[in-house]
Formats: sequence, structure tokens, C-alpha cells
Amino acid sequence: MNFPQRGIGMTTIKRMIGFARRHNITLFETMSRVFEVIDIKERIQKNVKNFKILLDKYTSLRNRLSISELSRSLVDELQIIQMYKEESTLESVERLENIDALLGSITEYSKERPRLRSRITFRKYR
Repeated sequence: MNFPQRGIGMTTIKRMIGFARRHNITLFETMSRVFEVIDIKERIQKNVKNFKILLDKYTSLRNRLSISELSRSLVDELQIIQMYKEESTLESVERLENIDALLGSITEYSKERPRLRSRITFRKYR
């Protein structure tokens, strides 16, 4: 939820999980109701809302794009590759290689199973 950084820390996530448990809903549903969660600053509530919008977008695309297209689109939108290129450290180069390998593996997997679509599920907190 906080990568790349959005200012949504563990304290916020714990408060949201507590809210989800009290209302017997998923964390995903809690994101829609983040303004009801007590003790979360308005700025962070907005960040959670924007993250939820991103999730909604990719949830709606899951039946129209292959897993490979979906993954690559998300990586591009989050500007993860650009972020690591700008870091220009040994660690960031390794991370770029890992991302490239992951996306390559997803593409291969997708080619082997062309009808496969992503399954997104959310669990309730109890």
C-alpha cells in the first residue's frame, strides 16, 4: 500500500484493519470508507483514497488485459522503473533486473495460458 511511498504507514494500516474487523469488511472496503476511520489525518485519507482509485482501475482492467499487459501497465503507471533508474545505485540496478525478470516470467506464463485472467480476491478481517 505504501510502495512507492504514499505516506501510508503501518499505524494507518493497523487502524484500517481494526476498522475492517469491527465492521466485518475487507481492507479494500475500508479504503472506500477511510474517512470514517478515526485518527487518520486528512492528507493520509486522501492518499488512501487515491490508492483505492488505482486498485479500482486495475480491478476493472483485469478482464480486458492479459496478466502480462496488466502487470506492465501497473509498473509503468507507478513509475517504478523510472524511480530505480534515477536512484542509480547498485541495489537499484539489481531491483531493475528483478523487475525485468518478473515481468518476463509473467509474459511467458501468460503466453502459455492465454485465457488466464488475474483473480483478485479480498479477505475480511475478523
